[in-house]
Amino acid sequence: MNGKWKLLALAALIAGCFANAQAAGNITKIEPNTATAVLQDGKATVKFTVSGTAEEGDNCGIYIEYGDGDSPDTRIINQKEGLFPRTFDHTFTKPGGFSVKANGQRVRQTFGCNGSASTFVTITAPAAQKAAAAAKAAEAAQKGAAAGKAAPAAPACPDGWQLASYNRNSGEFSCSAKAPAAKLACGPGTAYFEKGGTIGCRRGK
Repeated sequence: MNGKWKLLALAALIAGCFANAQAAGNITKIEPNTATAVLQDGKATVKFTVSGTAEEGDNCGIYIEYGDGDSPDTRIINQKEGLFPRTFDHTFTKPGGFSVKANGQRVRQTFGCNGSASTFVTITAPAAQKAAAAAKAAEAAQKGAAAGKAAPAAPACPDGWQLASYNRNSGEFSCSAKAPAAKLACGPGTAYFEKGGTIGCRRGK
């Protein structure tokens, strides 16, 4: 009997330990203290709060991924290290939009919490940097417009003449007489001809 009771006690102890290892809280929400932050001296720090449900006996791990390539933050949720809500500070070093996620994952020997949550933050460049970029774009546009105005228009020939040649660099050009819309009506024994800008009727060969 003593051996039997010892086995039962050992089984109960193992079951209790396993239950404690598996006890997990639930992640319900993650919120930033601001949805938009401006880089100052190349940095912008945002505070994130992860909310959830957890009881005194719960023990689980969470990962916070910031979407900017930095390593995730990890925390254990329990009575000793802290239950929900938990806060995290993260410093972004470049502008852009970032999806920030709180996931339940194993941390060291602790199983992950249940659930996940996500939010989105926008990091913008400082106003001086934006103004410099806008000024640069305006300058480029002005240069493009000036270059377009500097290009000389093709010369116009007088009525009855057409442009024969034009040198854009030197401005030289020549005109030649336009051929009539309809050929001349030549008399009997002659035929219409065009040659070197000259038109007329001549006796056929």
